[in-house]
Amino acid sequence: MKPTLSNHDAPASGASFDTEFLSRNSTKVVIQETATRRYLTAAGLWSNTLNQACTFRSGSAAMEQVKQQKLTQVRLVLTRDITFSEIIPVTNAMLA
Repeated sequence: MKPTLSNHDAPASGASFDTEFLSRNSTKVVIQETATRRYLTAAGLWSNTLNQACTFRSGSAAMEQVKQQKLTQVRLVLTRDITFSEIIPVTNAMLA
């Protein structure tokens, strides 16, 4: 299992950087044991702490791990790094 890169490691390239960055880094998927609500770690152990959970870039990658480890009674949890909005006004003078 390979944890996802942190937001600071995301490369800034191309015009679609913002969209790619958000899709890769703002939503992550973790595997949670239904009964105990513990999260699967990269070491294959269960932890009560979300910070220690192994994160996946997609639900299909997490499902593949569930199948490989033959896990039962689990669910996928989507986490989002972005939890607030910020408004940045754009004036006509900025466009000239």
